[in-house]
Amino acid sequence: MILKADVAGSLEAISRSVAQIEHEEVKFNILHKDIGDVTKSDILLAEAASAVILAFNVKVDAQARDLVRQKDVDIRHHRVIYDLIDDVKGVISGKLKPIIREVQVGLLVVREVFSSGKGGTVIGCYVSEGAVSRGASVKIYRNDAIMCEGKVKVLRRFKDDVKEGGGMIAFTPAAKLRSLKVASVLKRALAQLFVREFYDLSGVLSISAVKVSEDARNATVFVVIGDRLVDNDGVVAALNDASNSIRRSVFRYLKLRYVPRLHFKLDVEFDNFLRISEIMAAPR
Repeated sequence: MILKADVAGSLEAISRSVAQIEHEEVKFNILHKDIGDVTKSDILLAEAASAVILAFNVKVDAQARDLVRQKDVDIRHHRVIYDLIDDVKGVISGKLKPIIREVQVGLLVVREVFSSGKGGTVIGCYVSEGAVSRGASVKIYRNDAIMCEGKVKVLRRFKDDVKEGGGMIAFTPAAKLRSLKVASVLKRALAQLFVREFYDLSGVLSISAVKVSEDARNATVFVVIGDRLVDNDGVVAALNDASNSIRRSVFRYLKLRYVPRLHFKLDVEFDNFLRISEIMAAPR
């Protein structure tokens, strides 16, 4: 396997968990692990070694995208750590769901985002490469961070509804754009803030997910603590005690009109998995 992640804390937590998985017929070998997007060299290494690329909160860079279309390389994207671990466990159990591969069919440049009342949010785009079709999956990035993702519900070229289009188009995403956008921005801002403000824990503390309420007033921040010697409950309690201060720091950093109230929680599913893995790995 090749592991790519957005921050060092997530990368170490994932690699340690994968390394602890044992099975009499399956052995996992981590060929390479690094922070950042999936690159051309990752694709070539995966092809040569018949390796699976696990991409956590990162995307495939522009040069690598063209190569992926030519090579038969399995890239699995995940945004939640315990989903990634479940995927790895599924390889062992032989109960994998059908593999869904992402194939880029078009590249869009967002020109305008506006509201159409009850019709929801409409995104006006220019198709710079390929084409977009109704029902296609779409990921919207800003400065390499995912702002939202969903499917194209309605597609129009000028005033006409179309099934597929290029050039100047507008589409309505079948997703709650606001909460997804706020969650993505918050996760990135908090990760950068933790590196600056919590230097002592920057190597072991990472954010696995952020869930924002539909009205964008409250956000639950799920954290992963990769060091078993650290008092998990104490760290989470300290984060909640400092939540107002952290919220103000995020407000200054993002310069938003409103930052949701922050509620920190331990990612219990991932923590339980680490405990079980340690018990199974302990000598008997």
